[in-house]
This record gives sequence, structure tokens and C-alpha cells, in this order.
Amino acid sequence: MKRLLTLAALALVAAPAAAQLGTPITLGPFGGPFQSVDVDPANPQSLLLSNVEKGVLRSTDGGNSFLPLQPLGLPVGPFQFVRRFERNPNNPGQLFALLGSTAYSSLDGGLSWTDLGVPAASDLRWIAVQPGGNGLLASSSAEVWHSPDAGASWNLAFSGLTLGQVTFAPSDPSRAYLASFNGLRISTNGGASFAPAGADTTWLKGVAVAPNDPNTVFGGGLSGRIKKSTNAGATWTDTLLGTSSSVEFFELDSVVPGRIWACLLDRLYTSDNLGASWAFASQGLPASQPIVTDLAFASNGNQYLSTEDGFFRAQGGVPPWTLIGLPNLPLFDAAIASPGGKRLVSNFRGVYASAGPLFPMAPTAWVFDFGAHTNQILVDPTNPDRWILGGVGAFIDNATVRIATNNGANIQTPLEYFGGGQVRALALDPIGQTQMLAGVFPNGFQQPGLSRSTDLGASWSPVPGTTSWGVVGVAYDPFVAGRIVVLDGLIPGNIRISTNGGTSWTTLPGWNPTAQPWLLRADPVQPGVFYGADEGVGLLRSVNGGVTWTPLGESAYERSDIAFHPTIPGLFWFSNADGRVRVTTDGGNNFADVFTVPEAPVAASGLALDASTGGLLVATAGNSAWEVFFASPYVDLGGASAGAGGVTPRQVPSGPLAQVGNTGFALGADRFVGGAPVLLHIGLANLSLPFAGGVLGTFEPTVFQAALLASGAPGTPGAGSVNQPLPIPPTASLAGLELYSQFFGFDTTSPFAIVLSNALRVRLLP
Repeated sequence: MKRLLTLAALALVAAPAAAQLGTPITLGPFGGPFQSVDVDPANPQSLLLSNVEKGVLRSTDGGNSFLPLQPLGLPVGPFQFVRRFERNPNNPGQLFALLGSTAYSSLDGGLSWTDLGVPAASDLRWIAVQPGGNGLLASSSAEVWHSPDAGASWNLAFSGLTLGQVTFAPSDPSRAYLASFNGLRISTNGGASFAPAGADTTWLKGVAVAPNDPNTVFGGGLSGRIKKSTNAGATWTDTLLGTSSSVEFFELDSVVPGRIWACLLDRLYTSDNLGASWAFASQGLPASQPIVTDLAFASNGNQYLSTEDGFFRAQGGVPPWTLIGLPNLPLFDAAIASPGGKRLVSNFRGVYASAGPLFPMAPTAWVFDFGAHTNQILVDPTNPDRWILGGVGAFIDNATVRIATNNGANIQTPLEYFGGGQVRALALDPIGQTQMLAGVFPNGFQQPGLSRSTDLGASWSPVPGTTSWGVVGVAYDPFVAGRIVVLDGLIPGNIRISTNGGTSWTTLPGWNPTAQPWLLRADPVQPGVFYGADEGVGLLRSVNGGVTWTPLGESAYERSDIAFHPTIPGLFWFSNADGRVRVTTDGGNNFADVFTVPEAPVAASGLALDASTGGLLVATAGNSAWEVFFASPYVDLGGASAGAGGVTPRQVPSGPLAQVGNTGFALGADRFVGGAPVLLHIGLANLSLPFAGGVLGTFEPTVFQAALLASGAPGTPGAGSVNQPLPIPPTASLAGLELYSQFFGFDTTSPFAIVLSNALRVRLLP
């Protein structure tokens, strides 16, 4: 019996879903180190942002998204960044930028720049423009340079130690002020020279002048203290803000007349009454209080805040601040706590979590500026809120395993080897259930290279004989109890194998890589199959338990990762060294691109597959985390029932991907009774109702139906298998179509018994 509604005809009766293979969304975490922000006065949607790692970024949509800018004449690059942007109040079309010891000028919105030739000996931090004149002041922490002619020539106006902000008085072009370690300095000759403003020598970092009164000056320094003078700094009154944080600089609001912003190291205050009172203005910023670096004001009332840990916007000029725009954090690993549930990623600060595939990443309680370096995340299979974390302790080289519960609020450290390096490998025994191993690399001070836990990470003991090992990979054989494969990174290529749970070891030559090896994984579906990777040879495969290895032609780097499908043989995803995530359905013989990291060659790092949805969580080495929807064209819906001898049939795809135009696609099933009749049904719906001891996972309208006969010894439970070719025509409109398939076997050992395979949802790829 066979019934077929051709796939080409299906395009007329079933509209494909909107998302296709590799449809990605960014989950964040949004953040990263930023130094300055500028908003075009003529266009509030046009922003320039200085990022420490990526140079200059431009947004044309008010900060919702950014693209890298390669400005002509401005030598930006990784860790070569603009410290400050500044607009010319006399000519808003002119923008200044400070980069290193040089000041630059742009007249075309930042596309091209001219070096102003400041002869500074150290990095410039501030630039000020004389109101209504041609004077410029450019200052470093030790010098102030003055130009009377818009940058054509420069003279040294002041030198000293620990200089801070410099500014002109908005209402008097002859008056300028300088914050310094020895108090306030004043210029009455347009910035040509500076002298002490008064007897007070309190250290000041920031200085501002009232918009309409050159004698009303504000100074800020240590201990959360704002000083105000109404006689040009001769005498002062203090305002205590109730914090010990230092005042770093001030900003005059260019949109709200008279508003002054005090930018402290970790918070903001505003005053609308010339400093008579100050209002807290950090609402919405993270509790960790990111270090403030710059403020900018748009003509539509929006305000923008750059910090050393993120970029924020306050709409309509009123906090709360909202984190926006830039998924650019470097991440190490990814994990999914439960099917369809919480997503986890980690980096040098700790663990971030998303409530699900459509939710943004947010810091967990286990995120700090220092000391939460987390290389590996392993979720307790019995408790999705218990995470075993491998990484580094607070002293840079203390190899640690931490146990995090309650979203990271509760932390225990059952393993810490001082001077050992890092825990680079964590593995859970799929047979032993509670057995775990942690690998330490590079393993200094003769610490154990391998440690064992028998209680899901709650306690650890060293594995004898491993003090000379530097372990970068650990894999339990999921088919042979007690068999463990270890990758030693100190002796490149050496594979160490134990067949008795780690009591004794045999050393094999491995693959003799040309560069540092980093990765070792066991295939969870195919016996004897292991994968490894190094930075030279790339990805390799062993089909004999790690004895010999074959290169697969895929590049790799230190954080490359593999995500296996838990039930479908040969299906896995790999993050290579050039920014691509690749998928294979034949164990690595052939690959196809699934996702390319924005701003590649920024590489992908950790991978985690949600087999319940087919989504792939991708951590990246500099572009935060992404959810790639439909990364898996196959979702195993389950629903199988056991047949004769207690054997449960299994349905798997075979051949290349279920892709439009692929004539080699097929569906197969095994573990039926040998010689038994088998029916394959493919429909457009999932009924998901109990049937024949399992769950009916396919329903009308029928696409394909075929009667088959299982191979294998007749009457033998589990010996029967079937395979049905299903060529997919090259019809573009089929891309995204979802099909539901299931095999129904007639158990010949019991004339009326029907046995079900698992149901499979297949999404046709473009």
C-alpha cells in the first residue's frame, strides 16, 4: 500500500513557516567596554560609539543596532579606541575625537578625520572648545595644550600631576577651568595659561561651569563630594551625595537648559537648580554599577550613556536606563538547563542566563568583575537549577569547580587547586550517572591533572598518577562502562585510556597535532566514535575508541565546541575557527553552514542543542550569545512503544539533510521484528494522542504512506529494519515546510500487536 501527495504539490496546500534554517536572534548579554558616545545634533538617530575592542561603531536607528565604521584617517582597531568625542558648539557639524596622544577633527559625521597635531607626550583625555571663538584646549593627565587658532598651532598652557577635566565657561570665552590633584586652576586669558583659583588644594577630577555665570563653578573628586563656588573657586561649599564613590566628570545637558550631570565612578546625579540639590539618576543600571565613561544628549530628548560594562539609553530624557544595542561580550561555554527552558552562557565574569529561547540574557547572581572565570557549564541532570562550573579562582591560576544553585545565588567550591591553572574539562559518566571527572590545565605545582567525583560534583578526590598531566579533554565512553578517554594537552596528541574507571591507564599516540589540542568528545549515539580538535589540524574523528584519528577538514581553535543530537546518529554541530557554525548528518564527512557569527571572523565558542525545539544556543568569542532557530531540521517527538522482547523501534533520517532539491533524502527505522510488515506514514499534523501503547505523532492530511517489509531474521525481535527513499524536489516554496512521520510495525509474534517508532518532525531546509 502506498499513497503519495508529491512534495511539489504540497507547496500549494501548506504555507511554510516564516523562519528558515539558521534564523538567529541575539540573546545578549549586551555590554562590553565603551568609552564615549556622540549624537549628531541634526539627526537624533545617528550615533557614534567608541568601543574598546572594536573601535568606532555607527548606529542609524537611535542605538538599536550598530555596525563597525572604518573612518578614514582615524587609526582605530582592537584596543586602539577613541577616548572621547566632543562636538564644536560653534559649529555642530564639526566633531573632535581623542585617540592616544592625538586629537582629530571631522566635518563629515565621522567618516574622515584630520590630525590636529597636538604635541602631547601622553594620552589625551579631554578637549574643550572656546565658545564663540577659535580657541581649543586638549589635556592629558599631565599636560594642557592650548590652540588659539582652531588647531593650527599649539602651546603648552600647563603641566602638572594627575590633571582632570578641563572646560571653558559657556558665557565667557576668556575664562577656562582645570581640575587637578592640587585643586582648581583658572585661566582668564582664553586658556593660554592657568593659575591656582584659590587656597583650597582638594583633589578634583571633574569641573563644570554654570551656563550663564562664569563665576559659578562645580568641582568633584573623592568621597562622593560635589563642591560649589560662586566666586570662581576662591571659596567653596560642599554637597555630600551619601556615597564614597568619586566624581569623575560633569556634563552640561545640551537639550534641557540648566541641567548639570555629575558622573561618578559608578552612578549619576543631576541638578536643575545650579547645584542647590542633586537627584539620583542611575535608575535602571545594573546593581553591579558599571563605571560611567560618557553622556550624550539627542535633540529628541533621548539620552545615551556609555560605561565600561554596557551602553544604555533613557528615552525622553528621564531614567530608567535601558541596556541596548551591542551583543559583544566574549563567551566561553553554553548550556541548556532544561528542554525549552533556561539558557546559560559563561565567560571570565561568571554565568548569564536567559529564561528561554526568546528571552535576553541577564547576569545571574554569579557574575562579578573578577574571580568568576567559568570555562565549562555542566547542568545537573537531576536538577536544572544546579550547575557544575569548571574554571578559575580569584588568583588567576587556581583551578576550581564551583556548584551554583538558586540561579547562582548560592555558590560552593568543592575543588580548588592553588596554582593548578584552570579546569578546562568536565565530563559526566552517562552510565555511572553520578560519576564525574574534571581536567586541569596546564597543571602547575604538581597538582592532580584529573580529579574524580562520585556524587555529581559535591566532593572531589585526585586521580592517582595524573600529577604530570595537563588535561584539556575528558570523555566517558557512553557504551562501555568504566572506559574513559583523556586528552593530555601538555604532551600534544597523547590519548590516555582507562578501561577500569581510572584505576590504570594506557597511553596512545593520538593524532600528533601540529598545534595545541583542546577538544575531546564522545559520540552519544554511535559506539566507538570520538571527536577531537586542535588549532593546527582542526577537527578529527576516531571510529575505534580513540586509537587512530582522521582529519575532517574543519578548522578549530581553543574554544571550538561540538553539540550532538542525542538520538540521531551522525548529526552534530561544530564551531570552527573562522566564525561559522557547521552541521553534519554523516558524522563529519560533509558539512553545511548553519550560522555565521556577525563580525566574523569572531568565532563561535560554546554550543548547546535544545533537542525539544531544534534550536541551537551559540556562545561566541566576542558577539555574545545567539539562538539559532531550526538549526536542527529534525525534532524527535518520542512516542515509541516497546515490541517483542521489550525492544523499542527507532526512526532516524538517513542520507543528506532534508533539503530542497536533495534527491538522496530517506527515512529509516530499525529494531522491529525481523520480516514484519511496517507502515510509514507522513502527515502535516501531529495528533499527539495515545495509541498502541505509545503516542500517535503523525496525522492527516497525509503526504506519504508506504507499506514495507522489515529486513532481518524472520520473527527475531529487534532484527528488522526498513528504509524509504524520499527525494525532495527543487521547489523553493517547500523550504520551511514541516512534516510529521512515524513507522507502525505489526508484531508477528502477537498477531494483533502494533508497535510504534518515535515520531519525527522534519523541517525542509532551503
